[in-house]
Parts: sequence; C-alpha cells; structure tokens
Amino acid sequence: MRQERKRNSRTFHWELERSKFPTVENDLPEVSQSEEFKRICELRQARVQKVELGSNAPHLILTMEDGRVLFINGYDENHEPWQAGESFVRVGLTVIACPGGEIALFGAEDLVDKP
Repeated sequence: MRQERKRNSRTFHWELERSKFPTVENDLPEVSQSEEFKRICELRQARVQKVELGSNAPHLILTMEDGRVLFINGYDENHEPWQAGESFVRVGLTVIACPGGEIALFGAEDLVDKP
C-alpha cells in the first residue's frame, strides 16, 4: 500500500477575507498536500473574473465568477513563487514573481509599438 508523503504547504489559500490577505507566506495557514490538491481540483471548471497583484508583494489574486478568491503567495527570498504566461503562442508574455518581491516580464517588447 502506498503511503502519502506528509508535506504541508502555505503556497495558496482562498478562505481569506480580502482585508486579511497575508504579507508573508508564514502568515498563511498550513494545509496538507492532499488538501491542497483537493482545493485546486475544486477550481477545475471555475472561470476567472479578475486578476490582481498584491499591493505589498506580487501575490497573485484570482477572483472567480462565483466569488471564490484564490490567493497565491508572491513573496520568497530565494525562489520564484509563481509564473504565468502564454505557452502556446509564438509571441507571448510571461510574468514571473521573482525572489525578493520583484516582477519580471518576458516577451513584453513584442507587445509594445516601436517608433
């Protein structure tokens, strides 16, 4: 019988009030890996209505049409917490939350009109 690895995560959460979004990952509640997978699977058919970045760090905040909010931590001193972009187009934009709270854009030069 295969046993589940015990790994907890504070990567994302969505049972938070907007006024109580955390500033650092350790402020997020810890959940088990199986709970993390369950929560992500529950969003499978959800449609994103609004995409935002946090004001104090590049936290990715996705608001679904049904009102659920997915908060993805955007701050880590050593690693890229998340990245998003178009992967199936020749010219696309990739946005990366970089270590230390910075944002990097790749492909943006192709989207801007040149003089």
